[in-house]
Amino acid sequence: ELVAAGAVLPMGDILPAEYYDNLPSSLKAVEEALKYDGKYWGIVPLPKGPNVDEHQWTVQAISTTLIPVNAKDPEALAALRAFLWQEDDVLVSDFISTHVKNQESADVLLRANQEWQGQTSRLFENFFEKDDFVKQTFRDIAAGQKGAAAAMAEIKPIIQAKLDDLFNQ
Repeated sequence: ELVAAGAVLPMGDILPAEYYDNLPSSLKAVEEALKYDGKYWGIVPLPKGPNVDEHQWTVQAISTTLIPVNAKDPEALAALRAFLWQEDDVLVSDFISTHVKNQESADVLLRANQEWQGQTSRLFENFFEKDDFVKQTFRDIAAGQKGAAAAMAEIKPIIQAKLDDLFNQ
């Protein structure tokens, strides 16, 4: 039902089974965690809207890289952050193996990180996390208490209203 509702994409329907036999061992545990009903699930980009030619990427946890405007010593905070968390310390392979389990999903995730230009932020939090009804709907789908297609139809007006508000329509 999640596939029919457009919420997720079954990777097993796209890639041949032998592809999964060749995954690096570091990805095997993630692979099993993302297997449901004999199919493999992966990351796909958000759909393009009618007025754009390229996918728009969002970022999560952007606040972890911001310095408060009332910081007494912002340069020191920037230096501390740079010292404590250096991007070079995180291997791309470690990042990928933590979040995805196949090459196609890895390509989408890396592309999202490379192409993000800062134009969207907190999309998921604003649309899902701040609305208790929407959040509970996703929990109900995950728990099997609601069908995905019916649940998506149920929250569609809420999401549309948020989009209309966002784009002043």
